[in-house]
Amino acid sequence: MLNSREKKILKVLKEAKEPVTVSDLSAVTGVTTRTVKKDIEILKLKLDRNKVEIITKPGVGVWLEEKDNSGYLENVLGAFSEVKNPVFPEDRVYYIAKRLLETNGWMSLEDLSVELYVSKSTVAKDLSKVEEFLKKYGLKVEKRPRYGIKVKGDEKNIRLANAEILKNITAKHSEIVDGTLKELLDDIDLLAIQKIIQEIEEEYDFILSDISFKGLLIHLAISLKRLQEGKKVEMEGEDLDLLKKEKEWEIAEQLVKKVEKRFGVTMDEAEVGYIAMHLMGAKLQSDIETEKLGEDYLKKVDYKLYVVMNAIVKDLSDVFGFDFYKDKKLLTGLFLHLRPAINRLKNGIKLANPLLEEIKKECNVAFEVAISFWQRLQKFYEIEPGEDEIGYVAIHFGASIERLKENAGSRKTAIIVCASGIGTAQFLAARLQKIFPEIELLKVLSLGKAKRMLDELSPDIVLTTVPFETKKYNVVSVSPFLEEKDVEKISRFLRSEIREKAQQRKWKILDYIESDLSIFQVKVKSKGEIILKLSEKLKEKGYVKDGFYESVIERESFSSTAIGNYVAIPHPYSGFVTVPKIAVAVLDAPIKWDEAKKVQLIFLIGLDLSVKEDFKMIFEELSDVVENESKVQKLLKCRSFEEFVRIFRA
Repeated sequence: MLNSREKKILKVLKEAKEPVTVSDLSAVTGVTTRTVKKDIEILKLKLDRNKVEIITKPGVGVWLEEKDNSGYLENVLGAFSEVKNPVFPEDRVYYIAKRLLETNGWMSLEDLSVELYVSKSTVAKDLSKVEEFLKKYGLKVEKRPRYGIKVKGDEKNIRLANAEILKNITAKHSEIVDGTLKELLDDIDLLAIQKIIQEIEEEYDFILSDISFKGLLIHLAISLKRLQEGKKVEMEGEDLDLLKKEKEWEIAEQLVKKVEKRFGVTMDEAEVGYIAMHLMGAKLQSDIETEKLGEDYLKKVDYKLYVVMNAIVKDLSDVFGFDFYKDKKLLTGLFLHLRPAINRLKNGIKLANPLLEEIKKECNVAFEVAISFWQRLQKFYEIEPGEDEIGYVAIHFGASIERLKENAGSRKTAIIVCASGIGTAQFLAARLQKIFPEIELLKVLSLGKAKRMLDELSPDIVLTTVPFETKKYNVVSVSPFLEEKDVEKISRFLRSEIREKAQQRKWKILDYIESDLSIFQVKVKSKGEIILKLSEKLKEKGYVKDGFYESVIERESFSSTAIGNYVAIPHPYSGFVTVPKIAVAVLDAPIKWDEAKKVQLIFLIGLDLSVKEDFKMIFEELSDVVENESKVQKLLKCRSFEEFVRIFRA
């Protein structure tokens, strides 16, 4: 069998219309010319020279000569994919973990270094990350001198780790059964499994999302592979009894019957159970409308979850200032997501979230709400959600925030002032509400009453047919008949309000940043160090309480606050702020913030419930800054608070 780099070389040669240089092949594969030459020699040995031959000529290049039209080369290339040879550390970690999981005996570091074309010391360094990854699944790498290394652990956990590796490797591909998956599971007929799942979807009238479909397909492929090797998975009888009560059990049983018939294997109840859990975790999409599922139905399905979830949502409504508890769609959708998710997480089955980075970036407030939600839920269920699951819950809260905004709306409020408060003013009111439905008319008042009630009503706009002066409120003089010129005046006001509000929001964050809380071009080695420096500044000024720093670190461990473009927004859980402020740091060089991101600009956010409206605006403003790469680059060069504010406002 050819490895992915050998296949890549072969494909380039096949598609080339003229000889290809070794340097070109080196650039395409990402390895040295020396390694390419070695690969070509190995390919010459692996290929059938009676059907195809690789010709090399110094000063000319490398090319193929096909000797028949039997399709030999196409069969050899088979499941070619664009996945490169694992040259990057993260790719090598997955490669090594997968090789160890699939090898029954011992494997030496030398064998791995030869396969990967790297030194033994590089493999040894990667191995520590492999151990870290496998540890999450309760698996251990056993090492024995002169023998090598191998993985020890429960069959269930081996399968879960294997599935996670395959999901990560194939995450960037949109096809359900792509070349990468075929290559990684080359001895399993993936298309046959795909067809079986599709048949089950049709028979039971549901649709799996692409992510869930691929997850189930990978699970079944791994199960078949392990069963063929005589490896069986186990499940507690009590768990099986619970699963048998679910509708997904029947679907899983029928799916297993089809798999057994097609592949000639026997799958016991434990295998059925894990498939059922996958189906439960996949949230089967049928034609059931969530709003038709009432409170009584949800209580009957899972009373504990319903009560716990509602209590948490009510608490979060108070904390974040949104009336989540009034949103029935949120409560129903969240319940239907959580029930299978909790079962899945209890059994270590993870559902990858392909939209995670977009959710964190575009729905930052909703993501914070989701983190707070899971933090509270963990007190009742022993589960570790991970960022993917937090992201899925954030989608529910994000949709709710948009619905609540629409309902509460951005409607402007108005009063109408006239000489007597009757007569033609009523005609004006009717015309106003017909032409401007987005304006909520609070009152039609006489001149005297308007002056007395103005502060009580606090309207966005005062429409008056008589002379009326106030510096505190926007006044627009109109005709009692609301003529065309009056309509234009009101329209201009509404447009200017939108612009003015946008500008006000643009600089809201600067209301909380002080020169004494800002440091520029500072040198630090870790995020813990810079968070501590900024926390101490806030503490010295009396703006935060004891435990603030620890809370920020705890929040950071739950989910990284790096939001992209070298920016991070660390913040604590609630209860540690006395005066709302934001501390800022610009580092002299980027530092590693999490596994994927580096950070150089830090906003340590110390806000409390007294400014929850501003809290939402600040997160939105920070998102705008992150989008503006040129502005961030200028901010990263700042050496003073004045320069920072000037660039931020620009």
